[in-house]
Amino acid sequence: MLSEELPWPTVLRLAQEHAKERRVIRYADPNGLTRSPLEMARRLDTLHGRGEAAEVSFGGVLGAERLYPDLNITTPPRLGVCVYNSDSSFVRQLDAGLLETSDPDDKAVLVLHMTRDPTRGPNKSHELVVVASPVDCLADLLEIGLEAEAKDYWLGLSRQRKRRNRLKCWRRVRSEPLSGLVPTTR
Repeated sequence: MLSEELPWPTVLRLAQEHAKERRVIRYADPNGLTRSPLEMARRLDTLHGRGEAAEVSFGGVLGAERLYPDLNITTPPRLGVCVYNSDSSFVRQLDAGLLETSDPDDKAVLVLHMTRDPTRGPNKSHELVVVASPVDCLADLLEIGLEAEAKDYWLGLSRQRKRRNRLKCWRRVRSEPLSGLVPTTR
């Protein structure tokens, strides 16, 4: 993982470069009556379960919290979604009152990141929406101005991975036979 090999400023720069590669579509709520990000996420899970919106994944705060549950953010300020096939037609089903905006001063309640992920295949299962890559979630946290939380998230992921690797190593050591390791007496 990058955080084990690179200092935080370098990881930060890489995440920012990654964010530049994505096309961003922002949706605002002009009348203040839109659903909350969590409500829209539940609707997206429902759409996905019906086979619609299959090429999406949760990014932003929701994705980061699924990857690192100890993230200290009480509520997501918006729903961040990575879209892998450039199809945004599902947005009207999340909330018909949302309007696309290019004004960065408009408070976006939904942000789509049109991206591609060569390591990710199509999510054809009809289960819940999957989580975007850790780098996408990191870029989203930085985009909404949560730099301290982004750093905590990234370093927390690194600690989780180190713990998992230690556990795997320990299980492997415990499961290997001792023959050849213990000298035999003659």
